Amino acid sequence: MPPNTVKVDRSTRFGNPLLLTQYGRKRAIALFRAWIMGRGSRVLPPIERLALAAARRDLLDGLPNLRGKNLACWCPLPAAGRADQCHAAVLLDLANR
Repeated sequence: MPPNTVKVDRSTRFGNPLLLTQYGRKRAIALFRAWIMGRGSRVLPPIERLALAAARRDLLDGLPNLRGKNLACWCPLPAAGRADQCHAAVLLDLANR
């Protein structure tokens, strides 16, 4: 891992628990943003919300540790001029506010 880089894949508490295979990339990232912002009750089934409640608290507690860091995930990098389709972009946005 390069210096000043934090891995944020599913093997860490920062991974997106919403599977691309279940939702597709764009939808999984949109759901991740809603979930982490506390709007999961409007977009996730009740059973999934309950199962992810502790994971959300843990992720939010660790968010300050991502401030000013590079984030590493397995998602492909975006093409030049295209939006980043990775939950790490959401994490970067939130951590650096």
